[in-house]
Amino acid sequence: MFTPYSEWRILSGRIEGYLKALELHMATLRFGMGEGFVPSPYLAESFSSIFDSMAEFRTRFAPVLPKEAAAVLGNFSSWSRTAVNMEARGGSPFEPGAVLRHSVELAAIKSELDYHLRDQSLGLKSTAERAFRHLQRLVAVDCDVREKWKTAFNKGKTECEKMGAVHLLWHGVFAFKVNAEGQRTDLVYSEPPSLHVIHNTLGLVLTEWKKLQSQTQLDATIKKATQQAQRYTNEGLADIELRDHRYIVIVS
Repeated sequence: MFTPYSEWRILSGRIEGYLKALELHMATLRFGMGEGFVPSPYLAESFSSIFDSMAEFRTRFAPVLPKEAAAVLGNFSSWSRTAVNMEARGGSPFEPGAVLRHSVELAAIKSELDYHLRDQSLGLKSTAERAFRHLQRLVAVDCDVREKWKTAFNKGKTECEKMGAVHLLWHGVFAFKVNAEGQRTDLVYSEPPSLHVIHNTLGLVLTEWKKLQSQTQLDATIKKATQQAQRYTNEGLADIELRDHRYIVIVS
């Protein structure tokens, strides 16, 4: 399952390899094995390919990336326009001087995107589990909260989902469920989640909420909830999502 985060890790690895090859090439010049900077055909070809891949990455993902990452890609866009203008004047962005200059810019952009698109799943998992523990303790010690949950329980599973989603959102976690087609569904509004709301959270967590009427039904309830969670097939583009963990929430 490819996301902007996994796609960027692949592209970042390519850039890292290119920069190491360029550094090795420069080292040979420092030791007198060449005169001036003349990139090998392979280096120039590699730079050109990475240049195109960066442009494609920006086109595909910039609108749905975290704003900081999108801003960095905006800098790449300015660089791209400069390169295109150079070509329009009869030059080439891949001639020796331009390769060196743009390689420095590429390294800076890579460093920034590596930071903004780092794996945040561990922090998201920790925050989600803290939110659930907080909810358990609130119900245990706060009479008002406990009564609200009793009311929600009596009204049905949907009301429990809404209250749970709002509590998790307070912690910065966007909880969602999966519909019959295997797609994300907002627990509060029963519609596809709003990208605007998602981008103002730490990330998404798949939850499946179930009411438990009797302890004798616990195993069957967990089994049913697990089967429903396994229907999830969404391959959303840019969400910071806890993909390896899904939460079955039993309300009793």
